[in-house]
Amino acid sequence: MTYWDNGWSKTTTDPWDIKTTYDYNELGLQTNRTVTSAGGSSQRALDWSYYPDGKLKTHSDDGVPLGLDVVMNDNSDTGQVTTTGSWALAGSGSSSSNILGPQVEAATGFVGYDYATAPAGTGESAFTWNLTTPSDGTYKVEVQYPSGATATNAKYKIKHKDGEATVTLDQTQNPGTWVELGSYTFTAGTTNSVTLTDEANGTVAADAVKVVRDNSGDTDTEKKDFTYTYDVNANVTKIEDASPTAKIDVWDVAYTNLNQIATIKEYLDGTLKNTTGYRYNENSAVVERTHDKTLATYRYDVRDLVDEVVNKKSATDPAPKTTTYSYTSRGERFTETKANGNTVAYDYFLSGVLRQSIEKKPNSAVVAEHTIGYQGNLQRATDHAKIQNADNPGAYLEHDYAYTYDPRDRISKVTKTPVGGGAADTETYSHDANSNVWEEEVLSKKTTFTYDRNRLMTSITGGQTSTFTYDPYGRLRTVQGGGKTWEKYTYDGFDHVTKHEKLGSDGTTNTVTSYTYDPLDRTTTKTEKEGTASAKTTTYSYLGLSAEVLDEEVAGKLTKSFQYSPWGERLSQVKVNADNTEESSYYGYNPHTDVEQITKENGDTRATYGYTAYGKNDGKLFTGVDKPDPTDPTAKEEYNPYRFNAKRWDNSTGMYDMGFRDYNPGLNRFLSLDSYNGALDDLSLSLDPWTANRYSFTGGNPITGIEHDGHEPRPWHNPEYKPSDCWDNASVECNPASAGKTIPVSNAHPDYNPAMKDDNKDGQIDEWEASRAGIALDGDTRNGRPPGKKELELLSYMPVVGTPADILLALHALNEGNTEEAAWALAGMVPMAGDSGKFIGKLIRCKNSFTPDTEVLMADGTRKPIEDVEIGDEVLATDPETGKTEAKQVIDLIVGDGEKNLVQVTIDTDGKQGRDTGVIIATSQHPFWVPELRKWVDAGKLAPGMWLRTSAGTLVQVKAIKRWTAQQRVHNLTVAGLHTYYVSAGETSVLVHNCGGSVNGHTTACPCATGGQPVGPINAHLAGKNHPVTGVPFDAQGFPDFSAWRDPKTPDVVIALTGDRKKDFAAADKAAGITAAYRKGKWTWNHHQNCGVMQLVDMAVHSKTGHTGGFAIC
Repeated sequence: MTYWDNGWSKTTTDPWDIKTTYDYNELGLQTNRTVTSAGGSSQRALDWSYYPDGKLKTHSDDGVPLGLDVVMNDNSDTGQVTTTGSWALAGSGSSSSNILGPQVEAATGFVGYDYATAPAGTGESAFTWNLTTPSDGTYKVEVQYPSGATATNAKYKIKHKDGEATVTLDQTQNPGTWVELGSYTFTAGTTNSVTLTDEANGTVAADAVKVVRDNSGDTDTEKKDFTYTYDVNANVTKIEDASPTAKIDVWDVAYTNLNQIATIKEYLDGTLKNTTGYRYNENSAVVERTHDKTLATYRYDVRDLVDEVVNKKSATDPAPKTTTYSYTSRGERFTETKANGNTVAYDYFLSGVLRQSIEKKPNSAVVAEHTIGYQGNLQRATDHAKIQNADNPGAYLEHDYAYTYDPRDRISKVTKTPVGGGAADTETYSHDANSNVWEEEVLSKKTTFTYDRNRLMTSITGGQTSTFTYDPYGRLRTVQGGGKTWEKYTYDGFDHVTKHEKLGSDGTTNTVTSYTYDPLDRTTTKTEKEGTASAKTTTYSYLGLSAEVLDEEVAGKLTKSFQYSPWGERLSQVKVNADNTEESSYYGYNPHTDVEQITKENGDTRATYGYTAYGKNDGKLFTGVDKPDPTDPTAKEEYNPYRFNAKRWDNSTGMYDMGFRDYNPGLNRFLSLDSYNGALDDLSLSLDPWTANRYSFTGGNPITGIEHDGHEPRPWHNPEYKPSDCWDNASVECNPASAGKTIPVSNAHPDYNPAMKDDNKDGQIDEWEASRAGIALDGDTRNGRPPGKKELELLSYMPVVGTPADILLALHALNEGNTEEAAWALAGMVPMAGDSGKFIGKLIRCKNSFTPDTEVLMADGTRKPIEDVEIGDEVLATDPETGKTEAKQVIDLIVGDGEKNLVQVTIDTDGKQGRDTGVIIATSQHPFWVPELRKWVDAGKLAPGMWLRTSAGTLVQVKAIKRWTAQQRVHNLTVAGLHTYYVSAGETSVLVHNCGGSVNGHTTACPCATGGQPVGPINAHLAGKNHPVTGVPFDAQGFPDFSAWRDPKTPDVVIALTGDRKKDFAAADKAAGITAAYRKGKWTWNHHQNCGVMQLVDMAVHSKTGHTGGFAIC
């Protein structure tokens, strides 16, 4: 990686020599990203421009040049090169190379990590690069070799369409560069090759061959070209699409007086095609969404939680589909009643995690049931599953699942045991250091895989070997075996698969499936069995700018339509038969959000589905209309296409459309590399252990991990999941344990659960120590996320309710290709079942600090560099929700050193009075309060035009953002109580957050630190009520208020918590000026939920009032 002189990312190069360059404007906004393929013969350029205030103005993407096919083979490409005679390797060497021989000292200027050499000979030693050319055409042939070769007459033989040609090269000249051998006509397929022999007057070097197709005769119409227009409130009012293939070229967006989206009108060539409209209640919650093809209404309970969803074909639909919800006192989904009358009930533990889910028909017959158990380190350990058999409604598919993981929490074994007896089915997986599956035994078949720099090179199943080839952008191109090409993938300039060719079992018949896409990356058509009499084209239509498929048409006739909740969960499907009758099916999901069954109008299952860990179809669990033909699983058209991860299954290809990329469950990996457009976002993929391998699926853990959008495998980053549900796998409320037992410290995973500490150093976590982390060792703690929730899909982020700044954030993220951040920017706009969007709007992250010279506003009005602030100093702090501002003590100092992603925030300090500005330099994830959004926004996600809160309660505007990476020492504070403070830009100070969480300083392991409810108040049901024994009132979050039982002579004190109750009591005694004897038998210290605050309260009342306090959560 290289950097501009100001520290901004300039270039990155991956292990396969794919290069990416970045450029920026004077505000630090990225203006260009150019990707150059391995070998340098092809480029894809993306550009952005901005208005003076930083709002996005245009975005274009030229894509990979059409027809500029490039094939590059390195000497180490397993399965793509063959040798005769003796060749020696030089370079770093690798077990993935199939060239055997001695190692020699490496030269320079070679591709990859090694090359092969042979001394002068007679021609008996030959090195052949077998080329898989994607299409017919004229190709320029080039070779590269390193320094050190001595042959001046190295002979290359090119096998092409019209025969063979021999070219002689002097390998002592031009080493380390691509040297042209000429241009030749190649046919598509595997019949072309280049061979180098040892028939020379010196040592020859075999490194790499590249052939580049002449595309001068091709017309490239692949381009994306968007323009954005805004109103005076910074609302996006128009998006224009000048792309040649645009299906819609103008989106007109109108707003209410409250800046809520009122309508989205879609035009093509000036003709109105679709209109989507929204209507809101007094709390700005959407109550009606209209569209030309569908209408939906939403009703809310007194807490603004959606309690009814009605989907209609039109306002006069005589048979609307109504789904209703009820909730627990803490906003968890308690019941869901589907439109066919089936009811799904959820049961939770007091900590808020899921105990069980069960779906029943109106007559109480069970349709689906799950009871889940987890290890102490949050991984799913067991699942008792009971599903009604669609072939025989009186029978059940009932199994006990057991999951085993390796030390890095990657799945290693799945055991599925029939409850009624019978042999258990077992899946085993072995992962390499980069989370590639190198060996598996699944569905009674053992497969071994080999890799080169994370690319799958070969697989062997039952003695049959398959080899895999890639294009220079790292996209899977072919699957070959036995001298045949069994599968071939063709891509457009934007990495979409446009054609998939699959060889039939007869080894001669090719089945072709083709696809088209719109500029929003949505599939618009799919043609199966292309070129045959039975070819069928399906056309997809979408809801506005979202990725939600509204319906499917074949030959102009409606065949299927889908209905959704306001948060994107797919609720039902309507199939239109040839005689125009309709069949309605209702989706049922397992705890992994896979579709496990669809039910009929009468509540019985119409089809059931089951999957292996990585998503292969488990045929034993398929019953009903989608039960595959055992002789040809692809012969039968899928009734319901949405399955694993609730994503769309393609029966023709055996792949899933995961959003940004296609996923092959048979290979346990994606077809192409993961990437983000933004330099720092893309870098974060490499730094994150879950995504560092850009081909792998869920980082090796597809049991706990749920694929979100083709980028992000972790369910806890999905805005569909409530912040209280296992957020970032660090929520201590989600850390389960064994019944009435201790658990080993090694299973407590302190990195995930820092509150779980071995206080008595006995190597075990006991009940008392677990209680500090909000965990009860009762054997029933479950890690639960709301089953059946479908994650937001790619580009389904057009806001329903929101502010201009929300949209600004979302557009910024979307145009960086960062769909996760786009979801974060807009998820808070739609009230979700079981949660209000407002909670998501308050999420913060905790990797935050400032440079040493950053000034902090002290309580007395002075300023002090953050590196000089000391424990006990008082700073000015503000509760952003209430505006209350007061002095608060600094109770801890945090110092970090190393490579940091830094952001310089330039602030307009004098508004229209002048041109004065000030700057603050923070790490990219330090949260700043944005009043307009009523949420904390990371420094790296701030955008020019946003407003920040000052210490005077006024607002100042962000003028510019500059980003770079550098070695830097950084500082942060922990502030008692409010956990906020002010940092200064010149004479102006703005409100920022420290690392203590967003609710009264709880630890970052607590969901409340990211906007959710505090961990496990054991009397949460008493929220707003009084304790039935002592009469102690409980606040709205389920914490007790002992104010009336405090010692009137002893004020509350603030201490630095130690995690040890005795030490905390001693520190509180000292701070209060009392002794332990003073309180003996009458008073005790209460750890207040406002972390660090200690209250001396009546001991008897305290002991009789069951509660969760600060000791467990701080």
